Amino acid sequence: MRFEDSRNLPSFPSESPTLHRLVSEAQAKGKTGTALGEALVPELLQKYGEWGFFNFFAQPNVLDIDAELRGTKRVPQ
Repeated sequence: MRFEDSRNLPSFPSESPTLHRLVSEAQAKGKTGTALGEALVPELLQKYGEWGFFNFFAQPNVLDIDAELRGTKRVPQ
C-alpha cells in the first residue's frame, strides 16, 4: 500500500477487520497454515491487490492473524 496515494487511505481501516473475519471463517472450516493462505490470498487480491507490496505481505499477514486467533502468535516481551 502506498500511503502517499490518498486514494488508498479510505480502504486501509477496513482491511484488518476483513482479514480477521475471513481468517476466522476459514478456521471454522478447518483451514490452517499454508492452506489457509492459499484459500484467502486470491480473495484478498481482488479487494486489496492494487496496494503496493500486497504480494509480499498477504500470505504472512494471513498466517499472523491465524496464529493470533489461535492464541499461538509470538509476542515480543
